Amino acid sequence: MGSAVYSHRIQARPGDIGIMSQRGTDTSLIGQGFNGHTFYVTNDAGDTVGTVEGNSNPGGSRNGYMVVRRTRSKKSMLALIRMPE
Repeated sequence: MGSAVYSHRIQARPGDIGIMSQRGTDTSLIGQGFNGHTFYVTNDAGDTVGTVEGNSNPGGSRNGYMVVRRTRSKKSMLALIRMPE
């Protein structure tokens, strides 16, 4: 089982699973049935991460229809999940 990390100050790694919430970055929402969005991290660039994510589109809609590459601010992430090596 993986472990969740709740800080935007950590070094993200390729393959980490990122979680964003439609309600901001309040970690008390985890496990409370909130609506969220997940993505795979492709790289860490300091204050941002490169991602690959589904259910999106070029306009950024949460009702998307394709898989896209994006750059996300670490401050927009609710958590990162890292699988054991």
